[in-house]
Amino acid sequence: MVTISKNWNRFKEWRQQRQLRQQNVAASNEAEAQAAAEETGNVPDGELCVICLMRRRRSAFIPCGHLVCCQRCALSVERDSAPKCPVRRQEIQTSARIYDS
Repeated sequence: MVTISKNWNRFKEWRQQRQLRQQNVAASNEAEAQAAAEETGNVPDGELCVICLMRRRRSAFIPCGHLVCCQRCALSVERDSAPKCPVRRQEIQTSARIYDS
């Protein structure tokens, strides 16, 4: 009887943790969808990503500092075998997310 009680308590704890994870995933998906809608909304031409021409520029390349890509395209550039800045074709180390105030 003690074993059944322990297993039941473990099951309840596991189920509770699973529900919390599902709620967190749902909340993050909703936040991502809202951010994506904001990024693709009415974006002035001077703020468009030079690669996809759809989303707002949000990532600067390090060390050159060019702010020319959305975060998704910047990650794509970084994953290349020899990543280069789309503007000057200089090698880059990484990109940094830029936030508006």
